[in-house]
Amino acid sequence: MIYREHSFVLGNRLIANFDNRPELRILKMPTLIIVGRHDMILPVNHSQALSDSIPNSRLAIFEESGHIPFAEEPARFVQVIRDFVAERRPLRAHPYSAAVRPQ
Repeated sequence: MIYREHSFVLGNRLIANFDNRPELRILKMPTLIIVGRHDMILPVNHSQALSDSIPNSRLAIFEESGHIPFAEEPARFVQVIRDFVAERRPLRAHPYSAAVRPQ
């Protein structure tokens, strides 16, 4: 148990000063950010700042959820993801996907 606690403390110290926000602006791909309105671990304002930093991103706020919207609002979660993916079709086939892999 002591190792687990030590790892937690050490891990928190390592990420305390980690800030990659300046690099987020270089992201080119569509990005979906999902957050629960009542999330006490990563509050909405953090997700909003993340969304503001990433071009071509969309923020989906789940009004009836905390930290696990996929479990608290599963039907809406699936629909949000389906809508996000559908808006980006047709997708180009990746050269290593099964659809284009040589037989």
